[in-house]
Amino acid sequence: MSQVGRVLLRLSAAVGALCLLATALCLVAGVRPVVVRSGSMSPALQVGAVALLRTAPAEDVVVGDVVSVLAAPGDRITHRVVSVDPMPDGSAALRLRGDANAVPDPRPYTVREVDRLVGHVPWVGRPVLWLRTPAGLAALGLYALTLGWVVVRPGAGDRRRAQVPRRGHLGRRAAAVGATAALAVTATAPADAAWADPVAVSGTTLTAYDVPAPALSCSGALLSATVSWTAVTSPYALTYSAVNALGASFTVNASGSTRWVTVSGLLSGASVLVRVTAAVPGAPSWMSSTTTQTVTSLLGLGAGYGCS
Repeated sequence: MSQVGRVLLRLSAAVGALCLLATALCLVAGVRPVVVRSGSMSPALQVGAVALLRTAPAEDVVVGDVVSVLAAPGDRITHRVVSVDPMPDGSAALRLRGDANAVPDPRPYTVREVDRLVGHVPWVGRPVLWLRTPAGLAALGLYALTLGWVVVRPGAGDRRRAQVPRRGHLGRRAAAVGATAALAVTATAPADAAWADPVAVSGTTLTAYDVPAPALSCSGALLSATVSWTAVTSPYALTYSAVNALGASFTVNASGSTRWVTVSGLLSGASVLVRVTAAVPGAPSWMSSTTTQTVTSLLGLGAGYGCS
């Protein structure tokens, strides 16, 4: 085995062993590591910090605690408690606010238990966040392939010395492979969307910035109709989606500040309802109200497409 291969195996084993040790300590302490992905809790929790959470009943929560609660299916918000309204059934309605946000979250969260912050480690989660990017996933895949090649391919010297590798070599290789597998699992798990703060916009909340609904216009022609609108000037890069009444998507075209969808292929006398919504990327609950436009095919009357 080459010197590079030995270094790679030893480094993999060392890093993997540290991850296994960290996982074991978290299990013993009853805490869950979570990588912070947004700046809504800055400066207390910076992007890339690993927050350590422990489950607690809602009745034990007090103002000032930092908790993680379910905000939508699969998403959690990690913010500070600003008010607690206990309920007779043991649950509580919590009002939360990110330290970097000017106002509380739009609505209270009614919960029976929460994941409460008990500590954090700054910066440690930044490599994990990078590994979740396309470049990071590609690098991780290349690393795994390289390590596999080092493990299964004996060096020329090994082949000359013995047909069967020594136990020490086998042990080190097995330890490195096992530790590296544990590293991959440990590194990626805390960044799951269900346990990372999904709010990608910091410094404000929905109550401080309402997403404007697009104002639609429509023009009919012989073979199709065009529903268009002007992209709203916003501090955030709004995205627009357009669907029909059954939820099927239209392709949203863009040119400068103009956005539009084309409706065609309708049977004579048929109509379609185009629903258009604006949203802030990375913030699932930050959406505008939906505006609609009806398009009707009048081909049977020789009049092409019309709007109403």
